[in-house]
Amino acid sequence: TITELVIRPYTAYATHADISSLLQFAAFSATTTPSSIVVEDYIARAQSKIDSYTRKSWRPNVVIDEEHDFNINGISLIFRDVREITRVQIWSGDTYETRVQGRSSDYYLVPDLGMLYWSRYFLLPARITGYASSIWAWGAGEFNYPVRISYIHGLDADRDYRWLLINDLTA
Repeated sequence: TITELVIRPYTAYATHADISSLLQFAAFSATTTPSSIVVEDYIARAQSKIDSYTRKSWRPNVVIDEEHDFNINGISLIFRDVREITRVQIWSGDTYETRVQGRSSDYYLVPDLGMLYWSRYFLLPARITGYASSIWAWGAGEFNYPVRISYIHGLDADRDYRWLLINDLTA
């Protein structure tokens, strides 16, 4: 069942019409040189560069199966500005079990901090630790990263005051 449909444009920060207006060129199309597809590819590369320099993103990005060590105090996700957690799984010893979101369920998210907190305590299988594992391979062991988290992150360009401020300054 589909509960929500999010339309994600290929070029979220600008369009080829914005670029032709800025450069005072005729509108890009499939027959112009460069074509509108080529300009959109340039914009997509520039978006990725902006995201990597600022460590922020004003477009939705998907992270699939980010692995974490189990921490009873919560898990700090790698990317901030989490929009939605799509799946959390915990290793049970032979398979990954999917957990349910909600304060009265298994876990909940604090989006401002980018932290996932546990609503209840989980018993994990014994973790392989000890002297031998630290000699042969640092952090070796079957249960080193027993938590997998998939989520969508990125700021909403229509609601984030910093993005609106940037657009006001360039207008």
